[in-house]
Amino acid sequence: MFSIFSIIVSDGLKADTAESDFVYRFLSLYRYLVNSELMFVSIDLSITQCSLTKSDRFNNRNDIFLSGFSDSILQFIAERGNDGQLLHVENIDNAHDLNKTVESKKDSQSNDQQIKLSTKIPMTTLVPHWRTVRVFISSTFKDMHAERDLLTRYVFPELRQRAKSLFVNLYQTDLRWGIAESQSKQSVFLCLNEVYRSDYFIGLIGERYGYMPTSYDIPKDDPRFQWLNKVPIGHSITDLEIQAGAFNSSVIKQNRAFFYLRDPKFLANVPKPWSDDFLPESDDSRIKINQLKQRIRSSGFETFDNYPCTWQGVLNDRPLVTDLEQFAQRVIDNLWTSLQEEYKPEYVLLDDNEIEDNQHRQYRLSFMEHFVSRNKILQDTIKSIGKASVILITGQQGSGKTAAIAAIASTILSRVDSNIKLYEHYVGITRSSLNSISMLRRLLCQMINDHSELANQFPLDQIRTSNYTDLCKILADFLRVRTHPSNIVICIDGIELLDNETLVQTLNFIPKDFNFDKITFILSATEGSNVEETCKHLSNVLTINISTLELLERSEIVRKHLDRFGKKLDEQAFSSQMKFITSKRDSFKPSYLTLICEELLLMTDYEKKITEKLKAIPQRQNLFLLEIFKRLDILFGETYVSTVFGLIYSARQDLTEQELRDLINIFFGLTKTLPPSENFSYPITTTPLQLADFIYNCHILLKPQLYDGPQTVSIASNEIRQIIKTRYIRSNEQQINLYKLLAFYYWCEATGSQWTAMNVKAFEHLPFYLYVGDEHKLFYSILTDLKFIAGKCRVGLIQSLIDDYELIKTPSTIAINTQITSMNKSKLISLTNTKERQINEIVLQQYRSFIQRNSHILAVNPSLIYQQALNELETSPVFDNIQQILSNQQQKSLNNENQITAFVRINKPDNMEQMKYSIEGFTEPIRCLAVSPSGKLNM
Repeated sequence: MFSIFSIIVSDGLKADTAESDFVYRFLSLYRYLVNSELMFVSIDLSITQCSLTKSDRFNNRNDIFLSGFSDSILQFIAERGNDGQLLHVENIDNAHDLNKTVESKKDSQSNDQQIKLSTKIPMTTLVPHWRTVRVFISSTFKDMHAERDLLTRYVFPELRQRAKSLFVNLYQTDLRWGIAESQSKQSVFLCLNEVYRSDYFIGLIGERYGYMPTSYDIPKDDPRFQWLNKVPIGHSITDLEIQAGAFNSSVIKQNRAFFYLRDPKFLANVPKPWSDDFLPESDDSRIKINQLKQRIRSSGFETFDNYPCTWQGVLNDRPLVTDLEQFAQRVIDNLWTSLQEEYKPEYVLLDDNEIEDNQHRQYRLSFMEHFVSRNKILQDTIKSIGKASVILITGQQGSGKTAAIAAIASTILSRVDSNIKLYEHYVGITRSSLNSISMLRRLLCQMINDHSELANQFPLDQIRTSNYTDLCKILADFLRVRTHPSNIVICIDGIELLDNETLVQTLNFIPKDFNFDKITFILSATEGSNVEETCKHLSNVLTINISTLELLERSEIVRKHLDRFGKKLDEQAFSSQMKFITSKRDSFKPSYLTLICEELLLMTDYEKKITEKLKAIPQRQNLFLLEIFKRLDILFGETYVSTVFGLIYSARQDLTEQELRDLINIFFGLTKTLPPSENFSYPITTTPLQLADFIYNCHILLKPQLYDGPQTVSIASNEIRQIIKTRYIRSNEQQINLYKLLAFYYWCEATGSQWTAMNVKAFEHLPFYLYVGDEHKLFYSILTDLKFIAGKCRVGLIQSLIDDYELIKTPSTIAINTQITSMNKSKLISLTNTKERQINEIVLQQYRSFIQRNSHILAVNPSLIYQQALNELETSPVFDNIQQILSNQQQKSLNNENQITAFVRINKPDNMEQMKYSIEGFTEPIRCLAVSPSGKLNM
């Protein structure tokens, strides 16, 4: 067997980054399909010392992680391969039948046989088939608060993030609360039932044996509990959980139960009276816990025996235990290794349209597991199909419109007798789903595939290359000529989020003056939006407002949400915890109920604290959100919270977690004056663990992640954005400082004055942040620096570069995420006198003209930027700039690494004319061009 090399030289593959996710998925896919012996080498040049390191995520035997570089490392890599590699590469086409083509049928109008590629070549991809996995945490309570808190706040957020790459939704069951007082007599059944519902079992063992019930309240006819008939009274609930989850389990396999035994030496430093919470309850308990430990050690299950920890005192009447890093890392390693083995992603052959279709289908299914049936809405919608031309599902933000659309679609598909063809689109779940053209192309391709009799009349190749206007016409024509007896239902959720303002304001893709017999559009939009207003002018429209939840539906939403984590609220008539929630004034909003549930899940106190918490929750959602922000301020400090949310709020594009962590490090560092120094390196003022804890505690305020993009952090709703604005960005100066911080970071990411990086995002956004951050001199300097311009062209941002020059024309309004106030404008005026400002603007426009005139060249060959600059008139500032660069290069001629090679043009015209027209939209290739320089001839 031989291997193929994949070598990455970088500053290290950082955990939880888009780059790490991409590499991990590529390796998994390549080893699955092509060569299981692929050898992957990552060389981290940010560390000078040469050594062999390891990665918790990349744990294949052929994954090698090195730091530094030397001849011995090169030899080490070379010795791992052999001569078979080249032979394999040369014959890879034959090995995988890549040279074969598909023969089409003979053309009936031709005597010559022709070979055509009649089908699109599918590509292998990960199928987002989402699975739910539960992990049960078993231990006594009083002595294990620190370990359970660590698992809940740090370990499981980390694992939940990793599990997404396997399309796994991971939930932990921590029963410190969740068994209602009215159910206390059923505690054995409830605890063991949760064990059986879980896929993994974690046992945390100290010196306490735990509560021993006087009877085992189990159903006599349930086969899962038959083993308990042979267990005598006197075992603790923790002991019974371990027997159900590991020793007597026929469901949980050997690699799905893990045990962690605390080092008893820890007790030597625990003072009275707190030591009573950690010591055995009695001599009998001491004997039983030692017997249980011995049984665990000899069981063969994965066991971390005598994990270390340290007594740290008491805070808020809670004992503090620290130095649990080894324990936390072992839990992560055990669960992640098992998850990778048990829940491998599925690989199938899909074309690009099928990939997107599958994303939408899985998104709908993800809502159905915990959907609360809103029967009246479903019934009214189903009855109106084929009768109303448009059904608009509307409601306030957070009222459950997407869930309603998903439920309607699932109901239609589940009806065996239904004569309906359903086509669904959920705006915002993938990047392409936000594009109106991509949406229409995808839906039309689905329709044509379902109506093969119309395939010749509506070729798929034409659909895939048509613009928006043509797609609207094709849709109208298709619906007119269609004669199939079935109904067509087109569901579009979140239509106001599409990138096409014309579509949102007019719904012009829906054919006008059209017989909508057997054709229905089902749309969802926020109450009061442009879409709702437009629908009022359409004929035969049914509007269904879903803002109000029925009382029983409210309770069911709470039940199902908490049930994912094995939690329950008391619903007894005279002590109903549920009623404290459902009687709140804003409990008619699903988003409000979700907020309450997520806040309850963050609690780690005993049952008696839950009722107090429920009573204290404000009646209104906006007030409750303020309470959540207050909790975060207390937990992390107002400065930290305001910085993180301020950055998320101010970012022009969603930040990745790595970007956010780097920005926080810069903010709390000592130096952040623009421009950064050449050798600037990010300080370490916050760790990935700290940011993960923060995101875990405020995840309900953030948007869920897209399926097909990097893990980003962004604000969930406009209501939350407004609270952040008023609470943390109180002055214009604070806003400007945030923009300066973002500019500082992206300047570093674009690699300083040499502008040699390939970070597209940094080059795209740096000019914007400099401008809105009141750094107008630096803004002017980079847009008149050919090296920066060359860097931006190199990463393919020609149009973005042209737009940068337009910022100076609109000092009072910036369309993306922010506004520049009159204070900014006055500062701009005070920076320079009127004459100097006018000169700067003229120079900027000359550079803009240069870029626009040469955009067609630079888009294809960005390396010609310097040659094109030399072609400019000698009176041009662009020509002066390139002359200065060449002069500096000659002075440093000893260093020939980045030499610029260009020729001076001697036959330059007297002036450089600006391109005035760009004619687009041709349906056929242009083969002839006639020009009338005088403009007198019409052609």
